[in-house]
Amino acid sequence: MASVIDQGLGILEQIAPTLATMIGGPFAGTAVAAIEKGLGLNATGDQAAALTAVAGATPEQLLALKAEDNRHQEAMAKLGVDLQQSAEQGRASARAREAAVKDKTPSRLAYTIIGGFLSVSMAQLIAIMGWPDLINKIPGQGWLLIGQVTGYLANEAKQAASYYFGSSAGSQAKDATIKALSQ
Repeated sequence: MASVIDQGLGILEQIAPTLATMIGGPFAGTAVAAIEKGLGLNATGDQAAALTAVAGATPEQLLALKAEDNRHQEAMAKLGVDLQQSAEQGRASARAREAAVKDKTPSRLAYTIIGGFLSVSMAQLIAIMGWPDLINKIPGQGWLLIGQVTGYLANEAKQAASYYFGSSAGSQAKDATIKALSQ
């Protein structure tokens, strides 16, 4: 079950890829401001609210968001900023810091988040299958809260898994290919 925030991010990646890249890096505040401007929202700087608004945007708002994306793409090009390279450098510096400091806290936190997501998901499945009569008594607002918590945990677990397993595995494969080509 994808959360509304994940849906908004998915839409943003398709409609406004520059802003989607910016929101995941050091330019997140600028991206949120652009999303709010494109959708005609009050400037709050709240990333979750902005992505939720993207998920419920009208076609006219999505066109305005695309125009904001184009403006930011041009501005970044004029400044000579490569957003993909910036995001990769951010991940690389985080990994380098972790290797240099040898701090176990980030990995412990990542495993806790992933374990928490799996535990909450399993508990929901067991509850739904084991006590369907009690599940039917949960009001709509309760399900909304359960969905938000699960969506948040799913998003954080996805990022933690990508950091530790996804990106580094792809990077190692790329390094091996480059090494093979250079020989």
